[in-house]
Amino acid sequence: MSWALSFSVVLVTTICLVLLDPRLMHWFVIPAAMCGAILGIDVVDWLRRRLDLFDPQALIGLIGVHLFYLAPLLHVMFDWWPKRVIAPDDWRHAFGLMATLNLVGLVAYRWLTSSRRARRRVARGPAGELWRVRFDERRFYRFGVLMALVGVGAFIAELAKFGGLSGFVDTMTVNRDLLLGHNGLLTVGESFPSMIFTLVVVRWRRELVGRPGLIVALLLALALVQFFVGGLRGSRSNTLWPVVMGLMLVHFLVQRISRRVMACAAVVFVIFMFVYGMYKNAGPQVLDIFKGKKSVAEMSQETGRDAPAMLLGDFGRADVQAILLERRLEGVGELAWGGTYAAGLLLPVPDWIVPDRPLPKMYYGTELLQGQGVYSFEDRQWASNVYGLPGEAILNFGPPAVPLVFIPFAFAVRGVRRLHLRGLRGDRLPAALLAPPLGIATMLWLSSDCDNITYLLLQRLGPIGLVLLLSMSVRRSDTVPEPGPPHAAVPRRLAV
Repeated sequence: MSWALSFSVVLVTTICLVLLDPRLMHWFVIPAAMCGAILGIDVVDWLRRRLDLFDPQALIGLIGVHLFYLAPLLHVMFDWWPKRVIAPDDWRHAFGLMATLNLVGLVAYRWLTSSRRARRRVARGPAGELWRVRFDERRFYRFGVLMALVGVGAFIAELAKFGGLSGFVDTMTVNRDLLLGHNGLLTVGESFPSMIFTLVVVRWRRELVGRPGLIVALLLALALVQFFVGGLRGSRSNTLWPVVMGLMLVHFLVQRISRRVMACAAVVFVIFMFVYGMYKNAGPQVLDIFKGKKSVAEMSQETGRDAPAMLLGDFGRADVQAILLERRLEGVGELAWGGTYAAGLLLPVPDWIVPDRPLPKMYYGTELLQGQGVYSFEDRQWASNVYGLPGEAILNFGPPAVPLVFIPFAFAVRGVRRLHLRGLRGDRLPAALLAPPLGIATMLWLSSDCDNITYLLLQRLGPIGLVLLLSMSVRRSDTVPEPGPPHAAVPRRLAV
């Protein structure tokens, strides 16, 4: 049923769009539509409530339908293309080549995540536990409070360094160049709102049941504080993802979030992304909209942040990936051979430990997007694009690597889904705490690069992971339990 619905909806949608815009009468639409149909199966399962609201595979399906299907078509319909790049001779041809490679990878992804054996292993979890892990909740509170105090101390150090509250706001909104070289301090200082929220939800999770007003107040407080300490410096992810992880934590430990509530939250998130995009370019001047001095249309025109820019620039990667593919097929540029992955993983390592680092993705991306010899770190001449899972594979190993990168991605999705289902059972507190950041990281892996994922895990998973690690003790189990039946502990509505 899900297969039939997905392929039917994509087929009807594609026919309507082709009839609406004759420029879509091109062969690239066929592989792009097949990519959308394959990922749409998980979206249909999600809509049919066969998958949990925050199931990683469902979230990947939602974002993937846009990345691999809708975005290429909307680029042609809106005639919206990135600036300051060497464009391909025919965008549609480049889209078709990229969609074909993505299609091969998505077929492998679909088979690895949806085969009968994969479903059983995700639902059942590990076959046996050779080690018994004991979680001490009191120790968790003690170390959690200590971690929150460290974060507060780092934030106070930021205020002192940048000249008090007014100097902090000025640095974050106007003089952002002063933030260079302070990534460690910023990362620690921006972590305490999420840690405090986690401690409150875990400690009073039973008292919060049936009190939606209090839950909404806690989430709003988290959003406001997180925006002040981390969002002012032009990073939407510092505000958006902590709030999403807070929603997921409530979903795991307090009460299930309904799809209606999530739809309302999604509308708020989209509005936030749109307004924040203008703030990122215009700074505090975006407040002129709320003061009545400028309209949204005027501010959008001045900043270049409109709906197509958000849908295709912020939420899409199809254009950049198509350029990378065509340029590599023409033999332009050099391959990184894993260098961008190494540079991303070394991001949290101090320079004095590893002084000689691989060239970053900005170098290889600039060579392909803007021309050879353009990149200059001293003059800040580089392409700051995000390339996504297939795009970074092209930078490192060329076009043949695109289908292959979906294989480790599929295994990562299976592992995180297993953790997600364990967290939903309610009695696995560590799984419920780890599933939100790992689920978000897995979803973003499709549209982000290694350095983005490394920074996200360091900032969002690092503090809670360290507290959990200090709160556990591991002992060897005397007996190895036999695995239960495939869906023994999974509620019927969550069966895959």
